[in-house]
Amino acid sequence: MISVKTSGTAQGVLPKCCILLSSESGSLDVEICVKSNSELFRSFTRAVCSCLHQIGDDHLVFKMLEGAVVDQISNKPPLDNTCALLRMITTLDSNPTKLCEQSILKLGSVLTGYMIDVVSSLGKKDCGLSNDIHTSRSRYYILPCFRLFYRSEKILNHVLNVMSSFILGNDFPTFDGQNGHVVMIDHLNRITAVVGILLLMNEDAKVWQMLQCYKKETDSILQNILTVMSDGDNLRIEEKHRVQCSYDRLKRLCTL
Repeated sequence: MISVKTSGTAQGVLPKCCILLSSESGSLDVEICVKSNSELFRSFTRAVCSCLHQIGDDHLVFKMLEGAVVDQISNKPPLDNTCALLRMITTLDSNPTKLCEQSILKLGSVLTGYMIDVVSSLGKKDCGLSNDIHTSRSRYYILPCFRLFYRSEKILNHVLNVMSSFILGNDFPTFDGQNGHVVMIDHLNRITAVVGILLLMNEDAKVWQMLQCYKKETDSILQNILTVMSDGDNLRIEEKHRVQCSYDRLKRLCTL
């Protein structure tokens, strides 16, 4: 049994923050206080990831943790928890990925919702901050996803297809990982979130280069935005203008 715990510090308090790994069952129990100071949480995540390399052979540790961590991510925990779990996976993973097919399918299904949560939640929280600070915060949460994309084009392809379908969904519920409940997202916010993700991808040279091989998927996203705009019942006049601006911005990027 491996246990990592932290207690109160001068910066903040983590009433209970532990990771328990049972070598017999391979199960992983994660309980992290999401109300702790953000920087303290990041420091704890870095410490855990550093400890993972000291447990033993990375490949063996990865195989012990893979299923349990991916299952935890699939349960859609709060934003900070998901980010920490993704960073654990990418710390031990390699290029090409060591993830099994089942894990790839599970992650491909949840990463889109996670990234939408990032751009939507942080956009509200960072209101009033400079673009550089907002981008830096968003990138911290998105970077583990990019690392998975580097190592598995299957995950990237799946995420792009899910984003394309997400734009059209009328009744598709999204889990708000920051507040811990299911919410409904209207077409404007769906499109804004998807375009926001693609803009972050554009700022990562490696991911954007990979996207050049997925013209069919990016064209599908653009076409679905046009489909939403063409339906008069979906958007009000001012919303159509905002969607048109998002479409034009994405179109320019995709034609560079």
